[in-house]
Amino acid sequence: MIPLLFHLGTDDAPRLAALHARAYDAPWSEAAFRETLALKSSLGFGLEIDETLLAFSLVQIAADAADLLQIATDPDHLRQGLARQIFTAMETRLTLDGVTRLMLEVAADNQPAIAFYASVGFTEDGRRPHYYAAGRLKPVDAILMSKPL
Repeated sequence: MIPLLFHLGTDDAPRLAALHARAYDAPWSEAAFRETLALKSSLGFGLEIDETLLAFSLVQIAADAADLLQIATDPDHLRQGLARQIFTAMETRLTLDGVTRLMLEVAADNQPAIAFYASVGFTEDGRRPHYYAAGRLKPVDAILMSKPL
């Protein structure tokens, strides 16, 4: 079955928080998702099958640039191309909206994410030393990445 792509709204906050908690050690709360999605500058995409959320992305747009705030794939559905589908849809929409640059930050120890971002055209722009500290024995740098659209 082909996943259904849809735009996220504030009503999706509970499902986003639940999936994010399965995918990350330091998940966003339902309130954080609701507040972010309520902003006119936010844009989110989800992929679902039979009303089960499998993956999502969330960006915030400022002028002609967008920041990737979150992306997550259900751990039971990794390496099935879902993140790539989300990125393709997101980039198409952002380009239509006049966005010319997509940016993100990722923990330096998250090699699978870094490899994925590089595979979809992101390059490293710099680092924020010791940026990720919460819940870690040793803080980790944030790698700043971007790609032109």
